[in-house]
Amino acid sequence: MEEALRGIRVLEPSQYLSGPVAGMLLGDMGAEVIHIERPSIGDPLRGYGFQAGNQSSRFLWVNRNKKSITLNLSTQKGSQIFKELARKADVIIENLPPGTMTKFGLSYQEIERVSPCIIFASISGFGRTGPYKDRLAFDLVAQAAGGLMNLTGYPQQPPVRAGTAMADILGGLVALFGVLVALFWRERTKRGQYIDVSLMDTTFFTLGYQFIEHINFGFRSEREGNRYPGAGVTDIYESKDGYFVIQAPRDHMWKRLAKAIGKEELVDDPRFDTDLKRSQSADLVKEVIEQWSRSKSMKEVTEILTRAEIPFFPVMTFDQLSLDRSLLARDMILEKEQSSMGKIKTPGIPLKLSATPGRIDKMAPSLAEHNQEVYGHLLGFTKEEIKRLEEEGII
Repeated sequence: MEEALRGIRVLEPSQYLSGPVAGMLLGDMGAEVIHIERPSIGDPLRGYGFQAGNQSSRFLWVNRNKKSITLNLSTQKGSQIFKELARKADVIIENLPPGTMTKFGLSYQEIERVSPCIIFASISGFGRTGPYKDRLAFDLVAQAAGGLMNLTGYPQQPPVRAGTAMADILGGLVALFGVLVALFWRERTKRGQYIDVSLMDTTFFTLGYQFIEHINFGFRSEREGNRYPGAGVTDIYESKDGYFVIQAPRDHMWKRLAKAIGKEELVDDPRFDTDLKRSQSADLVKEVIEQWSRSKSMKEVTEILTRAEIPFFPVMTFDQLSLDRSLLARDMILEKEQSSMGKIKTPGIPLKLSATPGRIDKMAPSLAEHNQEVYGHLLGFTKEEIKRLEEEGII
Protein backbone atom coordinates (compact mmCIF):
# COMPACT_ATOMS: atom_id res chain seq x y z
CA MET A 1 0.00 0.00 0.00
CA GLU A 2 1.30 3.45 -0.93
CA GLU A 3 2.12 5.88 1.89
CA ALA A 4 1.35 9.52 1.11
CA LEU A 5 4.24 10.94 3.16
CA ARG A 6 6.88 8.28 2.54
CA GLY A 7 10.27 9.98 2.22
CA ILE A 8 9.36 12.94 4.45
CA ARG A 9 11.61 13.12 7.52
CA VAL A 10 10.37 14.95 10.61
CA LEU A 11 12.48 15.99 13.61
CA GLU A 12 10.36 16.35 16.73
CA PRO A 13 12.10 18.08 19.65
CA SER A 14 8.72 18.24 21.37
CA GLN A 15 7.20 17.10 24.62
CA TYR A 16 3.80 16.45 26.18
CA LEU A 17 0.94 16.51 23.62
CA SER A 18 0.59 19.36 21.13
CA GLY A 19 3.73 18.82 19.05
CA PRO A 20 3.58 15.02 19.24
CA VAL A 21 -0.06 15.02 18.04
CA ALA A 22 1.07 16.59 14.77
CA GLY A 23 4.00 14.19 14.49
CA MET A 24 1.82 11.17 15.24
CA LEU A 25 -0.53 11.89 12.35
CA LEU A 26 2.36 12.58 9.98
CA GLY A 27 3.82 9.23 11.02
CA ASP A 28 0.48 7.52 10.44
CA MET A 29 0.65 8.72 6.83
CA GLY A 30 4.14 7.34 6.27
CA ALA A 31 6.52 10.11 7.36
CA GLU A 32 9.66 9.14 9.28
CA VAL A 33 9.23 10.91 12.62
CA ILE A 34 12.20 11.14 14.99
CA HIS A 35 11.13 12.08 18.51
CA ILE A 36 14.05 13.85 20.21
CA GLU A 37 14.26 13.49 23.99
CA ARG A 38 16.58 14.49 26.80
CA PRO A 39 19.27 11.92 27.67
CA SER A 40 18.35 9.65 30.61
CA ILE A 41 15.23 11.70 31.41
CA GLY A 42 13.25 11.58 28.20
CA ASP A 43 10.03 13.36 27.35
CA PRO A 44 8.30 14.37 30.64
CA LEU A 45 5.13 12.76 29.27
CA ARG A 46 6.73 9.33 29.80
CA GLY A 47 6.21 9.75 33.53
CA TYR A 48 2.92 11.63 33.41
CA GLY A 49 -0.47 10.24 34.38
CA PHE A 50 -1.54 6.61 34.40
CA GLN A 51 1.32 4.12 34.05
CA ALA A 52 1.00 0.60 32.63
CA GLY A 53 3.98 -1.66 32.07
CA ASN A 54 6.30 1.21 33.06
CA GLN A 55 4.79 3.28 30.26
CA SER A 56 2.53 6.33 30.32
CA SER A 57 -0.70 5.78 28.41
CA ARG A 58 -0.46 9.37 27.15
CA PHE A 59 3.03 8.82 25.75
CA LEU A 60 2.00 5.45 24.36
CA TRP A 61 -0.84 6.97 22.32
CA VAL A 62 0.77 10.08 20.93
CA ASN A 63 4.16 8.63 19.97
CA ARG A 64 3.17 5.67 17.83
CA ASN A 65 4.95 5.24 14.49
CA LYS A 66 7.98 7.18 15.76
CA LYS A 67 11.66 6.67 16.44
CA SER A 68 13.19 7.84 19.72
CA ILE A 69 16.63 9.34 20.05
CA THR A 70 18.20 11.26 22.90
CA LEU A 71 20.09 14.51 22.40
CA ASN A 72 21.14 17.25 24.80
CA LEU A 73 20.27 20.35 22.79
CA SER A 74 21.58 22.67 25.49
CA THR A 75 25.20 21.71 24.74
CA GLN A 76 27.26 23.07 21.87
CA LYS A 77 27.90 19.56 20.56
CA GLY A 78 24.22 18.64 20.86
CA SER A 79 23.21 21.77 18.98
CA GLN A 80 25.73 20.94 16.26
CA ILE A 81 24.37 17.40 15.92
CA PHE A 82 20.82 18.73 15.67
CA LYS A 83 21.89 20.93 12.76
CA GLU A 84 23.40 17.89 11.07
CA LEU A 85 20.07 16.13 11.47
CA ALA A 86 18.24 19.20 10.16
CA ARG A 87 20.27 19.07 6.96
CA LYS A 88 18.72 15.67 6.30
CA ALA A 89 15.19 16.59 7.40
CA ASP A 90 12.13 18.12 5.77
CA VAL A 91 10.20 19.25 8.83
CA ILE A 92 10.88 20.30 12.42
CA ILE A 93 8.06 20.41 14.99
CA GLU A 94 8.88 21.87 18.39
CA ASN A 95 6.80 22.95 21.38
CA LEU A 96 9.53 23.67 23.93
CA PRO A 97 9.09 26.66 26.28
CA PRO A 98 9.26 30.03 24.48
CA GLY A 99 12.81 31.06 23.64
CA THR A 100 14.33 27.61 24.28
CA MET A 101 15.30 26.82 20.70
CA THR A 102 16.72 30.32 20.24
CA LYS A 103 18.74 29.96 23.45
CA PHE A 104 20.19 26.72 22.08
CA GLY A 105 21.15 28.42 18.81
CA LEU A 106 18.45 26.45 16.99
CA SER A 107 15.96 29.12 15.95
CA TYR A 108 14.34 28.94 12.52
CA GLN A 109 16.81 31.53 11.25
CA GLU A 110 19.77 29.43 12.42
CA ILE A 111 18.36 26.21 10.97
CA GLU A 112 17.42 27.87 7.69
CA ARG A 113 21.09 28.70 7.15
CA VAL A 114 22.05 25.02 7.11
CA SER A 115 18.79 23.70 5.63
CA PRO A 116 17.20 26.38 3.40
CA CYS A 117 14.13 24.32 2.48
CA ILE A 118 13.26 23.33 6.05
CA ILE A 119 9.68 23.64 7.31
CA PHE A 120 9.87 24.66 10.96
CA ALA A 121 6.70 24.55 13.10
CA SER A 122 6.63 26.06 16.59
CA ILE A 123 3.70 25.47 18.94
CA SER A 124 3.39 27.55 22.10
CA GLY A 125 0.74 28.79 24.47
CA PHE A 126 0.49 32.27 22.99
CA GLY A 127 2.53 32.29 19.80
CA ARG A 128 5.96 33.73 19.05
CA THR A 129 4.72 37.31 18.72
CA GLY A 130 2.46 39.49 20.84
CA PRO A 131 2.48 40.57 24.49
CA TYR A 132 2.10 37.04 25.93
CA LYS A 133 4.79 35.38 23.81
CA ASP A 134 7.10 34.63 26.76
CA ARG A 135 4.42 33.13 29.00
CA LEU A 136 4.20 29.41 29.72
CA ALA A 137 0.97 27.50 29.14
CA PHE A 138 -0.41 24.01 29.30
CA ASP A 139 -3.74 22.76 27.99
CA LEU A 140 -5.90 24.03 30.86
CA VAL A 141 -4.34 27.49 30.64
CA ALA A 142 -5.02 27.61 26.89
CA GLN A 143 -8.63 26.49 27.35
CA ALA A 144 -9.13 29.38 29.75
CA ALA A 145 -7.18 31.91 27.68
CA GLY A 146 -8.98 31.07 24.44
CA GLY A 147 -12.45 31.39 25.99
CA LEU A 148 -13.48 27.74 25.68
CA MET A 149 -13.86 27.27 29.44
CA ASN A 150 -16.15 30.30 29.66
CA LEU A 151 -18.71 28.46 27.52
CA THR A 152 -18.22 24.99 29.01
CA GLY A 153 -20.40 23.87 31.90
CA TYR A 154 -23.84 24.69 33.23
CA PRO A 155 -25.59 28.04 33.87
CA GLN A 156 -24.83 29.59 37.26
CA GLN A 157 -21.97 27.11 37.74
CA PRO A 158 -18.20 27.79 37.48
CA PRO A 159 -16.50 27.22 34.11
CA VAL A 160 -15.05 23.75 33.54
CA ARG A 161 -12.51 22.35 31.11
CA ALA A 162 -13.37 20.08 28.22
CA GLY A 163 -13.09 16.40 29.14
CA THR A 164 -9.89 15.87 27.15
CA ALA A 165 -6.80 17.96 26.33
CA MET A 166 -8.74 19.89 23.70
CA ALA A 167 -6.39 22.88 23.35
CA ASP A 168 -3.29 20.70 22.97
CA ILE A 169 -4.96 18.44 20.42
CA LEU A 170 -6.36 21.39 18.44
CA GLY A 171 -2.93 23.02 18.44
CA GLY A 172 -1.39 19.83 17.10
CA LEU A 173 -4.01 19.55 14.36
CA VAL A 174 -3.49 23.16 13.27
CA ALA A 175 0.28 22.61 13.22
CA LEU A 176 -0.28 19.49 11.12
CA PHE A 177 -2.37 21.52 8.68
CA GLY A 178 0.38 24.15 8.54
CA VAL A 179 3.03 21.53 7.79
CA LEU A 180 0.99 20.03 4.95
CA VAL A 181 0.30 23.47 3.45
CA ALA A 182 4.01 24.32 3.71
CA LEU A 183 5.00 21.02 2.06
CA PHE A 184 2.62 21.75 -0.82
CA TRP A 185 3.99 25.29 -1.19
CA ARG A 186 7.57 23.99 -1.07
CA GLU A 187 6.74 21.56 -3.86
CA ARG A 188 5.86 24.56 -6.04
CA THR A 189 8.53 27.05 -4.92
CA LYS A 190 11.41 24.94 -3.48
CA ARG A 191 11.26 27.16 -0.38
CA GLY A 192 10.65 26.30 3.26
CA GLN A 193 8.94 28.48 5.83
CA TYR A 194 8.21 29.05 9.52
CA ILE A 195 4.90 28.05 11.11
CA ASP A 196 3.79 29.79 14.32
CA VAL A 197 0.91 28.10 16.18
CA SER A 198 -0.63 29.50 19.37
CA LEU A 199 -2.82 27.32 21.60
CA MET A 200 -4.76 30.43 22.61
CA ASP A 201 -5.37 31.30 18.95
CA THR A 202 -6.54 27.82 17.98
CA THR A 203 -8.86 27.56 20.99
CA PHE A 204 -10.31 31.03 20.35
CA PHE A 205 -10.89 30.08 16.70
CA THR A 206 -13.42 27.43 17.77
CA LEU A 207 -15.65 30.15 19.26
CA GLY A 208 -16.08 31.81 15.86
CA TYR A 209 -19.82 32.27 15.46
CA GLN A 210 -20.44 32.91 19.17
CA PHE A 211 -17.80 35.65 19.18
CA ILE A 212 -19.37 37.27 16.09
CA GLU A 213 -22.83 37.17 17.70
CA HIS A 214 -21.63 38.58 21.00
CA ILE A 215 -19.26 41.33 19.88
CA ASN A 216 -21.15 42.58 16.82
CA PHE A 217 -24.79 42.03 17.72
CA GLY A 218 -24.94 41.89 21.50
CA PHE A 219 -26.21 38.31 21.64
CA ARG A 220 -24.86 37.03 24.92
CA SER A 221 -23.53 33.47 24.82
CA GLU A 222 -23.57 31.79 28.21
CA ARG A 223 -22.77 28.36 29.57
CA GLU A 224 -25.69 26.23 28.42
CA GLY A 225 -24.74 22.74 29.53
CA ASN A 226 -25.92 20.40 26.76
CA ARG A 227 -28.32 22.84 25.12
CA TYR A 228 -28.01 25.04 22.04
CA PRO A 229 -30.01 28.29 22.30
CA GLY A 230 -32.66 28.47 19.59
CA ALA A 231 -31.90 24.97 18.30
CA GLY A 232 -35.11 23.19 19.21
CA VAL A 233 -34.81 19.86 20.99
CA THR A 234 -31.15 19.66 22.00
CA ASP A 235 -30.23 18.13 25.35
CA ILE A 236 -29.19 15.05 27.31
CA TYR A 237 -31.84 12.64 28.57
CA GLU A 238 -31.97 9.65 30.90
CA SER A 239 -33.16 6.12 30.19
CA LYS A 240 -33.43 3.23 32.64
CA ASP A 241 -29.80 2.27 32.13
CA GLY A 242 -27.91 5.21 30.68
CA TYR A 243 -27.92 8.63 29.09
CA PHE A 244 -28.52 9.68 25.50
CA VAL A 245 -28.60 12.94 23.57
CA ILE A 246 -31.01 14.28 20.98
CA GLN A 247 -30.29 17.14 18.61
CA ALA A 248 -33.43 17.69 16.54
CA PRO A 249 -33.50 21.35 15.45
CA ARG A 250 -36.18 21.13 12.71
CA ASP A 251 -40.00 21.12 12.75
CA HIS A 252 -40.28 17.84 10.84
CA MET A 253 -37.93 16.18 13.35
CA TRP A 254 -40.08 17.41 16.23
CA LYS A 255 -43.16 15.88 14.59
CA ARG A 256 -41.43 12.52 14.20
CA LEU A 257 -40.09 12.66 17.76
CA ALA A 258 -43.48 13.52 19.28
CA LYS A 259 -45.06 10.61 17.41
CA ALA A 260 -42.25 8.23 18.42
CA ILE A 261 -42.69 8.92 22.14
CA GLY A 262 -46.50 8.73 21.97
CA LYS A 263 -47.08 12.48 22.33
CA GLU A 264 -48.40 13.32 18.88
CA GLU A 265 -50.78 15.90 20.39
CA LEU A 266 -47.75 18.11 21.16
CA VAL A 267 -47.13 18.71 17.46
CA ASP A 268 -49.89 21.35 17.38
CA ASP A 269 -49.29 22.62 20.92
CA PRO A 270 -48.56 26.38 20.64
CA ARG A 271 -45.84 26.05 23.28
CA PHE A 272 -43.79 23.85 20.95
CA ASP A 273 -44.71 24.87 17.40
CA THR A 274 -41.37 26.50 16.50
CA ASP A 275 -37.70 25.70 17.12
CA LEU A 276 -37.34 28.86 19.19
CA LYS A 277 -40.32 28.02 21.40
CA ARG A 278 -39.09 24.47 21.93
CA SER A 279 -35.69 25.85 22.89
CA GLN A 280 -37.25 28.37 25.26
CA SER A 281 -39.31 25.57 26.83
CA ALA A 282 -36.33 23.21 27.10
CA ASP A 283 -37.09 22.24 30.71
CA LEU A 284 -40.64 21.24 29.79
CA VAL A 285 -39.47 19.40 26.66
CA LYS A 286 -36.94 17.50 28.78
CA GLU A 287 -39.64 16.57 31.27
CA VAL A 288 -41.92 15.26 28.50
CA ILE A 289 -39.17 13.20 26.85
CA GLU A 290 -37.91 11.74 30.14
CA GLN A 291 -41.44 10.75 31.19
CA TRP A 292 -41.17 8.44 28.21
CA SER A 293 -37.47 7.50 28.29
CA ARG A 294 -37.04 6.71 31.98
CA SER A 295 -39.28 3.68 31.61
CA LYS A 296 -37.29 2.42 28.63
CA SER A 297 -33.99 0.60 28.37
CA MET A 298 -31.30 2.11 26.17
CA LYS A 299 -31.90 -0.70 23.70
CA GLU A 300 -35.57 0.27 23.45
CA VAL A 301 -34.75 3.97 23.12
CA THR A 302 -32.27 3.17 20.38
CA GLU A 303 -34.73 1.04 18.42
CA ILE A 304 -37.55 3.60 18.63
CA LEU A 305 -35.52 6.72 17.84
CA THR A 306 -33.56 5.01 15.07
CA ARG A 307 -36.79 3.89 13.43
CA ALA A 308 -38.13 7.47 13.70
CA GLU A 309 -34.94 8.86 12.09
CA ILE A 310 -34.17 11.15 15.03
CA PRO A 311 -30.57 12.44 15.36
CA PHE A 312 -29.60 10.90 18.69
CA PHE A 313 -26.99 8.66 20.28
CA PRO A 314 -26.28 7.07 23.67
CA VAL A 315 -23.56 8.75 25.71
CA MET A 316 -20.85 6.17 25.20
CA THR A 317 -18.56 4.87 27.94
CA PHE A 318 -15.07 3.54 27.24
CA ASP A 319 -16.30 -0.03 27.66
CA GLN A 320 -19.07 0.58 25.13
CA LEU A 321 -16.72 2.30 22.71
CA SER A 322 -14.35 -0.68 22.77
CA LEU A 323 -17.16 -2.91 21.45
CA ASP A 324 -18.85 -0.43 19.13
CA ARG A 325 -19.69 -1.91 15.72
CA SER A 326 -18.98 1.28 13.77
CA LEU A 327 -15.59 1.94 15.38
CA LEU A 328 -14.57 -1.68 14.85
CA ALA A 329 -15.80 -1.75 11.25
CA ARG A 330 -13.86 1.43 10.46
CA ASP A 331 -10.63 0.22 12.09
CA MET A 332 -10.83 2.87 14.79
CA ILE A 333 -9.99 0.32 17.49
CA LEU A 334 -6.91 -1.75 16.75
CA GLU A 335 -4.86 -4.31 18.66
CA LYS A 336 -1.15 -3.60 18.51
CA GLU A 337 1.90 -5.16 20.12
CA GLN A 338 3.69 -3.05 22.74
CA SER A 339 7.06 -4.37 23.89
CA SER A 340 6.48 -3.90 27.62
CA MET A 341 2.84 -5.04 27.78
CA GLY A 342 1.95 -7.33 24.90
CA LYS A 343 -1.13 -6.60 22.81
CA ILE A 344 -3.10 -3.48 23.67
CA LYS A 345 -6.14 -1.81 22.15
CA THR A 346 -5.54 1.66 20.75
CA PRO A 347 -7.48 4.24 18.71
CA GLY A 348 -6.93 3.93 14.96
CA ILE A 349 -6.44 6.59 12.30
CA PRO A 350 -9.43 8.96 11.92
CA LEU A 351 -8.53 9.99 8.36
CA LYS A 352 -9.62 7.48 5.72
CA LEU A 353 -7.90 7.86 2.32
CA SER A 354 -8.76 5.55 -0.58
CA ALA A 355 -5.30 5.25 -2.17
CA THR A 356 -3.02 6.04 0.80
CA PRO A 357 -4.96 5.10 3.95
CA GLY A 358 -2.09 5.21 6.43
CA ARG A 359 -1.21 2.57 8.99
CA ILE A 360 0.07 2.00 12.51
CA ASP A 361 3.22 -0.08 12.27
CA LYS A 362 4.39 0.20 15.86
CA MET A 363 3.49 1.70 19.20
CA ALA A 364 5.62 4.17 21.14
CA PRO A 365 9.39 3.51 21.24
CA SER A 366 11.48 3.04 24.34
CA LEU A 367 13.82 5.88 25.29
CA ALA A 368 16.80 6.12 22.89
CA GLU A 369 15.65 2.98 21.08
CA HIS A 370 16.85 4.33 17.74
CA ASN A 371 20.11 6.05 18.73
CA GLN A 372 22.24 3.51 16.89
CA GLU A 373 20.08 3.62 13.77
CA VAL A 374 19.84 7.41 13.51
CA TYR A 375 23.34 8.36 14.62
CA GLY A 376 25.00 5.38 12.97
CA HIS A 377 23.12 4.94 9.70
CA LEU A 378 21.75 8.44 9.09
CA LEU A 379 24.68 10.55 10.32
CA GLY A 380 27.41 7.96 9.85
CA PHE A 381 28.79 8.03 13.41
CA THR A 382 30.91 5.04 14.41
CA LYS A 383 30.03 2.88 17.40
CA GLU A 384 32.97 4.40 19.25
CA GLU A 385 31.73 7.94 18.55
CA ILE A 386 28.23 7.05 19.70
CA LYS A 387 29.59 5.50 22.90
CA ARG A 388 31.68 8.59 23.61
CA LEU A 389 28.67 10.87 23.07
CA GLU A 390 26.71 8.73 25.52
CA GLU A 391 29.48 8.95 28.12
CA GLU A 392 29.63 12.74 27.70
CA GLY A 393 25.87 13.03 28.21
CA ILE A 394 25.34 14.45 24.72
CA ILE A 395 23.03 11.59 23.68
